[in-house]
Amino acid sequence: MRAPPPTLRHAPVSRRARRIALCIVASLPLAIGSAASAQELAPLPGLAAGGALDRTAEDLVRTQWSVEPQPSFPGRATRLTLSVYVDDAFLEASMVQPFTRRLDLPVAIDELQVAGVELGNWGMDLEASGGVLLALGGRLVRAESLDSVQLDGREWRGARLTTAVTPERAGSFALPAPVVRFAAAEHFREELLGRTPLDPRLAFARGTESAWVVRPFPEAGRDPDFAEILGTYRLAAEVNEPSPRLGDVIELTVIVEGPPLEEHALPRLDRMRGLHLVAQSVTRGADSTELRAELRVERGTVREIPPIVLHSFDPAAEQYVTASSAAIPLRVLVPAEADRDAEPERTPARWLVWPLVLAGAGLGYLLHRRARSKR
Repeated sequence: MRAPPPTLRHAPVSRRARRIALCIVASLPLAIGSAASAQELAPLPGLAAGGALDRTAEDLVRTQWSVEPQPSFPGRATRLTLSVYVDDAFLEASMVQPFTRRLDLPVAIDELQVAGVELGNWGMDLEASGGVLLALGGRLVRAESLDSVQLDGREWRGARLTTAVTPERAGSFALPAPVVRFAAAEHFREELLGRTPLDPRLAFARGTESAWVVRPFPEAGRDPDFAEILGTYRLAAEVNEPSPRLGDVIELTVIVEGPPLEEHALPRLDRMRGLHLVAQSVTRGADSTELRAELRVERGTVREIPPIVLHSFDPAAEQYVTASSAAIPLRVLVPAEADRDAEPERTPARWLVWPLVLAGAGLGYLLHRRARSKR
């Protein structure tokens, strides 16, 4: 009778195993971050732990792209996420550490780039607690650990890498087919401090390319003053002096509640008839923007500060929205000699006063002369 195959014990990877794996990685065409430098391997041989035959690398390591939130529009903050799943039985029985630095998930992902888009950093803070360590583009990164999942009747262990990106234009962007590299062995020699791989080899799994579509803003309902602002807002305005005199400078304060606004997206305060914008300052908070404007009253016909308007696009509702403040009544005090458009209260002109004074003085003088002549 043929003896049954030996049962492999899952012992910790020894230092010698690490050295052997490192030598193999250096000698084989492994260049982390360069897919062209490695040869795709033939289907892996049967694994003793799983008992399956002719399993390809893609059958052992899988990847999946996801984009949130959806739909995407220019200027909308977006998270690109790559999830990596490894067959748990294969991970425990056959994968070996490819580097001198032990990885929690012993895989190395080629650099991830999206043409035409500037990406942020991938993964969590390297010094943060939690998560799992793996390699990306030849460097160490910390990924979010995923709960084990059941796929095709097997249990898979996973990790998730996320980066933040804000698209600047509409279009379709290709998310590259991820390349995940790893080292594995079928046979091990049991030793006192662990096990040593006898036939370690390099493999890589190539995932599937995905498309990320950034939609353009719709033309229907678009206001000419729309500055590609996303989100919903609330506006409130107040003035320090509701009864200014003609020529005075008043201070207008506008509070915009919502995501902070960039300079090009601020409400226009230089279009109010009869009010000249002298100066303007902006203070941005986490969820609000405050504008302070100095306005000179140049016309007596000004009766109010009109509503301050902001046009934006709500990506969740996929429609344009308009936020506005209430109008602020003004009562401009106009001096008598000011422009007649101000319609001030009428008072006698100064030039009429002096003739009356002189006439009175002359009449008094004549009466005085007549009185003296009668004596």
